[in-house]
Amino acid sequence: MLNEDVDRYIALRRTLGYKLRKAARHLQAFARYADERGETHVRTATVLAWVTTAGRTQDARAERMRNLLLFARFPER
Repeated sequence: MLNEDVDRYIALRRTLGYKLRKAARHLQAFARYADERGETHVRTATVLAWVTTAGRTQDARAERMRNLLLFARFPER
């Protein structure tokens, strides 16, 4: 379910002119991570776990968190 939401979000943002190259990779990776855990919504604990394991530096973790925060605000339907 999150995979579909991520795809819709990326498609919409790209129609607005955003390239989202790195953000798209991050969001798709997070969606896979959450799906492996059987989750259908963005959950704080999952975001924190993914950000801390996926990002090597503080800046990388902050960038991933920003991408997820923008996505989390995106309406489901």
